[in-house]
Amino acid sequence: MLRPYKIYLYPLPRKAYSYSFFNNLAIQSLRKLPFTFMKDEPNLAEKALDRVTEAVIASQLDGVKNIDIDIRIDPLKLFQGQVDSITVEGEGMEINEDIRVEGLKFDTDSVAINLLNLFAGQIDLTQPINAQTQIVLTEEDLNRALSSDYFRSRMKNLKLQAPGRDPLTIDVQNAAIELQQNNRIGLDLSVLVRETNEIKKLNALSLPLLKDNGDRIQLEILSSQGQGLSLEFLIALFESLIKLLDFLQNLKLDGITLSLRELQVQEDQLLLKAVTKVVKVPTQ
Repeated sequence: MLRPYKIYLYPLPRKAYSYSFFNNLAIQSLRKLPFTFMKDEPNLAEKALDRVTEAVIASQLDGVKNIDIDIRIDPLKLFQGQVDSITVEGEGMEINEDIRVEGLKFDTDSVAINLLNLFAGQIDLTQPINAQTQIVLTEEDLNRALSSDYFRSRMKNLKLQAPGRDPLTIDVQNAAIELQQNNRIGLDLSVLVRETNEIKKLNALSLPLLKDNGDRIQLEILSSQGQGLSLEFLIALFESLIKLLDFLQNLKLDGITLSLRELQVQEDQLLLKAVTKVVKVPTQ
């Protein structure tokens, strides 16, 4: 049974709200859930902010296992369009059919909004939001993305050119990632070389590095084996794959920039910490 979320009202002038909703049905049911009030009912502005925040988050997800939203408000500041902070914590969040995130925490500083537009059902920012974001991806999440039709279509007809070598055309037939200890990522590939119609088995051990001020991830190849393919071709192939499969780009939304500050590879998990700037709230 789907439990109602709760609104906790602390003694004035500060209030804190906490919502919990569970399983994929929650996304379709957000607007229908009843409120459980612990003290005085919040004013219309607070109710509008609650509802619109729920709707915006629901519109960006295909499914979710569990999500908590914490909105901290000083009621007097809210009528000036000021919200103290918003924290979103989610588990098992499906961004789309190809991208799943095991865990996400999004923690803002103060938020400035257009109060009149809030009553019209939208959140318009009057100032950009700065936030700290933490993302957890599992090995299963990453391999699910690699096996999706979307990513498999992008791994066809790859043109590779290594110094002093004839160009090759590669189709990646299977790809798998292994998240290891000591910040290492293992890659296993099965590829078709079109020029020779041969299938090659490839594997590599890599070290992930942050590049371009946290805008992208690069893999440094520590060791590799390629069944007759030169090291230069292997490096070119893995670099092409990383560019194509840049999951950071797939996590970004219009109006939101994500700059990585920390990347940790643990056994079966990839932990990302980022500074996030929001100039526009995604539309519903």
